[in-house]
Amino acid sequence: MKFSHSFCVSANDIDAQGHVNNVAYVRWIQDVAVAHWFSVTDETTREKFTWMLTRHEVDYKKQTFENEEVTATTWVGKATRITCERFTEIKRGEDLLVEARSIWCFIDREISRPTRITSELREVFQMRRNMKVLQIIVLICGLATVLNAQIDCSVTNKIFVRDYDGNIVKNAKLEIFRVEKGFN
Repeated sequence: MKFSHSFCVSANDIDAQGHVNNVAYVRWIQDVAVAHWFSVTDETTREKFTWMLTRHEVDYKKQTFENEEVTATTWVGKATRITCERFTEIKRGEDLLVEARSIWCFIDREISRPTRITSELREVFQMRRNMKVLQIIVLICGLATVLNAQIDCSVTNKIFVRDYDGNIVKNAKLEIFRVEKGFN
């Protein structure tokens, strides 16, 4: 789910070179992420959880100037157990000014520590699990079955086999006979 916010570049965003300072872009990336968080969560959720930024990758494409109308658009990509990647584009009309990829860590406010991203938030933000997709042969209840499965290595060191609906294959004796090449 994408979220956008439009605004006008202020004089406070301009540096000595006469264009938007790089620090302003980073602030806009954070501001649109926070606005997205507020748009899909209630006060109770925000009192219990927050996000901490752990990484920014920013590509500056074009200059921006005072009084120009720009739009920051953000969306969430893949997620691990406690982090997610967030993408942001800042545009002036159709001109791409900045592309960014950030990594955010989910924090429990009460203990001030990372915590597992809830299934409700995964659904709201349409987060994809960070999984590798393989074709494997498994032995389920004595029957060999070819299963296009997702191997989830992001939660623990254990391997969970999930079907394409996201359900863990349970009560199965899992023996991997052959793994096809082709991680994505």
